[in-house]
Amino acid sequence: MAQLDPEPSRATKRRPLVVPPVPIALKAALYEAFRNAGVPQRRLARDLEVAESEVRRMLDPDHTTKAGTIDRALRRLGKCVSVTVGEAA
Repeated sequence: MAQLDPEPSRATKRRPLVVPPVPIALKAALYEAFRNAGVPQRRLARDLEVAESEVRRMLDPDHTTKAGTIDRALRRLGKCVSVTVGEAA
């Protein structure tokens, strides 16, 4: 049986919207794109011309990865990164 990802809760007065730090948001986007693409880590590594261990580090939220590296991987998976800057709360 396939596991379904939970839907995010709506922001309310008692439950404010939580915005993750940019590095975590990028890694989450990469993980989601990678998972949805259904490609093995080995294939993504080959497509990016990096070691498979580098792909594992890209997907690891505890490992620092440059934004440009994640952007390159996302593009390989058919996605693009866009940045929005707004007023601070």
